[in-house]
Amino acid sequence: MTGLQAVTTRTWNILSTEPWYTQVTAQVPGSSSPQNVTSDTVKFAFKPAGEAPNTPPGGSDWAAGTWTTVTQGSNTAYLASIEVGPSGSVTLAAGDYVVWIYVADSLGDPVAQVGTLTITAL
Repeated sequence: MTGLQAVTTRTWNILSTEPWYTQVTAQVPGSSSPQNVTSDTVKFAFKPAGEAPNTPPGGSDWAAGTWTTVTQGSNTAYLASIEVGPSGSVTLAAGDYVVWIYVADSLGDPVAQVGTLTITAL
């Protein structure tokens, strides 16, 4: 695994359900082509900002994500995603969160902070 998208900051309303996307890139050593990671397990965790980075996610913090592939011309991007909000996979109270990602891959199992999310109250 060679890379996870740079840290992203987003804000949305507590009533919204929206996808969180993180671009994941992997390259097999000696290859010039990116590896298709869509068969890898991807999970996300949302930790209250006051706890992170000192408290990494534990087993019950992780929620399953999904993959989206975007191709433009000869370039392909692999986006890990999860729906956050009342109708999504994860529902959060108003507050600030550090977003973590975990990808189980044959080249390694990276865990990284990939952003911050602020959920605003009404």
